[in-house]
Amino acid sequence: MLFALDFFIRRIAQGLVLVVLVAMLIFTLLRIVPGDPVRMMLGPMVSASVAEQTAKDMGLRDPIPVQFGRYVAQILTGDFGSSFVRSAQGGSTGGSRGGSTFDADLSIDENEVLGIIGESGSGKTVLARALVRWVTRHTCKRSAGARLPT
Repeated sequence: MLFALDFFIRRIAQGLVLVVLVAMLIFTLLRIVPGDPVRMMLGPMVSASVAEQTAKDMGLRDPIPVQFGRYVAQILTGDFGSSFVRSAQGGSTGGSRGGSTFDADLSIDENEVLGIIGESGSGKTVLARALVRWVTRHTCKRSAGARLPT
């Protein structure tokens, strides 16, 4: 029993070290790629002084280990940041820009195209026929080649 607990604790510690190392690697690679995130956020026509002041205010001119420490501290407090490309919080899902993803409009207006994607046998043809009202009461189901009453 003691061996299993020791093994489990060692594996958890190794996993945590691996997660931290991978996070540091990805964080560093994202910081050293060409291009300035401040220019992308403010646009190409912004003056150099405004871009530099914004970068300093955001902490982007700090050393990478300092930025990574700030990032980890924010993650541990539940702050996943905000995107400067899209107006969404870092922890949001669906990319809905703050609105509800359940406010879906299923109507198809004139000159619009509907695409139905699915694997073979998932019912795309039946759905398409139902949408254009080609399905009648007499449509029957088949199971393993045998006709079933509907």
